[in-house]
Amino acid sequence: MQYPKNRIKIPFLLVILITVVVCACREPDVNEDKKEKIGQKYDCMSIDDCLAQYKFTAARAHLDAIDDPRNRWAPNKKIVNTEASYWVNQGDFNQAMTVLEEARASIATNYTRESDYNKMRYNLISSIVNKLLDKGNYKEAKRWALKIDYDKKREELLKQIKDTEKVMN
Repeated sequence: MQYPKNRIKIPFLLVILITVVVCACREPDVNEDKKEKIGQKYDCMSIDDCLAQYKFTAARAHLDAIDDPRNRWAPNKKIVNTEASYWVNQGDFNQAMTVLEEARASIATNYTRESDYNKMRYNLISSIVNKLLDKGNYKEAKRWALKIDYDKKREELLKQIKDTEKVMN
């Protein structure tokens, strides 16, 4: 009994196709080894774990272990925002701005636009202004608001300061 050649080819091709798909979807062990070594070195196993412990250098080490640069944008943004917020809460506003400025190149070029950086900068300065308003330090809040590059956003913050100052005094 002879089998038609097509009946043999189809299952054979399916096996090859499945093998190729499975191999292509598998992440390389090298990346996992890097992550494990970083986790052992810094005592945190992921970017989120490191950020929860305020281990920013460790979080960046995990970020560097991401092979595809296109997959770094969201974690990088998260690291920068978390560290900047940490410094704002500590009252070190200049350090918070330094963190953002140092990350500017990776934020603006890592498959994003300069506007992403500008939004992050505005949000950071806005949080600094709010922190200063909570302390009643209106003059310093105005100084920070003046660092906003966009007139409309700057005016919004200055109005917020003025309104808060009026209510509180």
